[in-house]
Amino acid sequence: MRTAAGEARRADRDAEPLKRVIQRALQNPLAGLILEDKVLDGDEVKVSAGADGLTINGEAIEAEAM
Repeated sequence: MRTAAGEARRADRDAEPLKRVIQRALQNPLAGLILEDKVLDGDEVKVSAGADGLTINGEAIEAEAM
């Protein structure tokens, strides 16, 4: 699995490619959790990064394919 940090390093030094990496790796999966009522208004969200990718509240998330 490609990590957000690795994708960001491969992206041009422009802000737009970095924005897309963050959107695919974090914002879109987080939005999915909100729509599934796994994250509610006022909840604290813990995001962690490890060798296997990102987790949100301890749940591994899969970034969208490039």
